[in-house]
Amino acid sequence: MPDAFPDASFQPAMLIPAVDMSPTAAAPDQHYAIPGIDNGRLFRAGYHVPRTLDSRYPVLRRKPVIAMSANATRAWQWVDLVMSEHAADLQALIEARAAAFTTRFPVLRRLSGGNEERAKVEVVQFQGHPAVCKTFRPGKEIFLHRELAAISALRDQVPEVPEVLAHGENWMIMPLYENSERFRRSRFGLLPLPAARQLIDVLERLYEAGWAHLDMRGNNVIFDERAGMKILDFEFARPYDSLPASFAESYDIRGAPESLLQELSSEILSNVTYASRIESLTGLSYESLRHDPTWQQHLKRMLFVPTRVVPRLVRRELGTRVRPALQHLRRSASLRLRRIVPDRLTRRAISELHTSKRPGKEPA
Repeated sequence: MPDAFPDASFQPAMLIPAVDMSPTAAAPDQHYAIPGIDNGRLFRAGYHVPRTLDSRYPVLRRKPVIAMSANATRAWQWVDLVMSEHAADLQALIEARAAAFTTRFPVLRRLSGGNEERAKVEVVQFQGHPAVCKTFRPGKEIFLHRELAAISALRDQVPEVPEVLAHGENWMIMPLYENSERFRRSRFGLLPLPAARQLIDVLERLYEAGWAHLDMRGNNVIFDERAGMKILDFEFARPYDSLPASFAESYDIRGAPESLLQELSSEILSNVTYASRIESLTGLSYESLRHDPTWQQHLKRMLFVPTRVVPRLVRRELGTRVRPALQHLRRSASLRLRRIVPDRLTRRAISELHTSKRPGKEPA
């Protein structure tokens, strides 16, 4: 497969066909960095997968160990080249998985965007009214079971937990909640101070009911004008085997044991403390949110944006867009240089050969 890896310094040892059930459109800068790319998630994978391998296996650091096709057409060319006898079975498997991931109800709009590692979230027409349908990927049904169990246990105790209108083998229907303008987050992601306090109160009531949410982030809290605050996404929610001594020591504030994170999903739940997940919504430390006077909280939130939020946004932009594009351009430039230099050397050698054959000229 030499044409598939023109800039690789290794021979391919394994072909891994991977199918994305929810591809996203590639951004213009991604098209520029990788001509022909047909899925924006491939761009992120091409950046994060090598970094993950480097962190886990230092011996591989700075060595090219993985190459990915830029689009589906190229991927099928690789399949035909390496495992053509399995191409029909692979196509049938892809079609079966796509059918299992099909939404059961008329779709009005998509809510989840490209963040569909476990499930896609859409507004659908359900019993004559708009509702939210969450359809889980094949093999990710365990997250549906966890969410249904948590909602069933908490719904009557904590009104901020949404109800489930219907569910099936890999889907669930919930009411459609819309964010109220009165509680809209600031341009830097901070909740209004009253909403931040209410969020912590809800998490404390979950703790008192014997549960930890374990995935609190901005997209998982909604302030509906009629229904009030709603906490979403209980895919990782877990009942306590032994209740911590206080809410301050709960999993949602202090963090969960490593063994539990490994059991649930170590790649996603690598850090679930208040400082890593919730402080970016409140703009205050846990102690400040619980104990400081209001005037001091407002002052600290004003300082939080320039000292914490802006640097984080810059690092995120560099990490997810600029740096991967620069790395790809650097690799492409290196490849072009390796192609150009031999051509120039060849032209120079031919020129010198012609010069040496001219009358009266000595070879250089």
